[in-house]
Amino acid sequence: MSRSNRLQVWSGSAPSEPAVPRANLSEVAYTGANPDGTGKNCKNCFLWRPASNECTIHEASVVAVATTICSYHVFGAPQDGELTLQNLSPVQPECSGLKQVKDGSACQNCRFFRKIAQLDGRCIAVADPDENNADALVSAIGRCSRWLEAF
Repeated sequence: MSRSNRLQVWSGSAPSEPAVPRANLSEVAYTGANPDGTGKNCKNCFLWRPASNECTIHEASVVAVATTICSYHVFGAPQDGELTLQNLSPVQPECSGLKQVKDGSACQNCRFFRKIAQLDGRCIAVADPDENNADALVSAIGRCSRWLEAF
């Protein structure tokens, strides 16, 4: 029985990354730019309690440090004391998207962001139904729950 070896050859250019399942804009938690232009992380979130490395929305056993972020980010000075939110059950890190970031997260340092202007871009992971499902227009210093650190 004869055996043959085959070589697959690409002509042109192959995609630089695998296709991304797209979500509709209404299915992601998107927040615009921080008023001071910084990237989002716990150290500039109103819900973070730095003295105990806890976040108001997570259970006390969940560690949140200055360089973590989740989709519930609320820009503001972190709280020193106890902050109670009425009628809010603790959110699991898998649901909030809690993750470690280097210098704060923003669309401009997300693998799905494509820059089109100094402070604007398109997100290839989010479709905007109001624009014929085109890639969603986003602020370079905004952030959504689909954020993944750029390669």
